[in-house]
Amino acid sequence: MSGRTMHEFSLAEGLARELLRIAREHKASAVREVHVSIGALSGIVRESFSFGFEIIKEHEPMLKESQLHIEVDYPTYRCGQCGYLIERSSVVPAQCPMCNGVEFYP
Repeated sequence: MSGRTMHEFSLAEGLARELLRIAREHKASAVREVHVSIGALSGIVRESFSFGFEIIKEHEPMLKESQLHIEVDYPTYRCGQCGYLIERSSVVPAQCPMCNGVEFYP
């Protein structure tokens, strides 16, 4: 595994540990669905994270049948010139629609 994949794998391991802890705490026999939100600017590769989780769940009976759902959470950008907010965008705008400013911050 590359260093990049190892990072996502360790995150998936952490998720699995927490899911198992919560499931046991609630005396559940299995975890059916897992919903995760990953920030678009986090640097986490969705496919690698999902791949890691698939490997881990094969070794954990309580997770074996679980379905992982990943949502990408896009940031809100603020114009550095006038403060105008551009809601949840996957692309940094080229220009502010209010003042034509070109500096944006998540």
